[in-house]
Amino acid sequence: MSPNLSGVKFEDATKVFIKTPLPKSKNQPNKMGRPKLSKKEKRGVFISTRISPREYAEIVQAAKESGISKTKWVRTKLVAAARRA
Repeated sequence: MSPNLSGVKFEDATKVFIKTPLPKSKNQPNKMGRPKLSKKEKRGVFISTRISPREYAEIVQAAKESGISKTKWVRTKLVAAARRA
């Protein structure tokens, strides 16, 4: 139900609309975004390194050719190398 805005100045009307919350859709879930990962799937450790622009370009190209993200490609290669060592 819309508020009655007859005889109200534009500036005052915008304040009413800004403060008036939109009704929730019945089909819309309460929470949005990615579902939480289980503790087993959760990744929270970061490894940081510096690489040259040429090395970066090689990684980007290899990931693109593999059809996966740079992050996943690097993670896969690092874990595979660690397991071989």
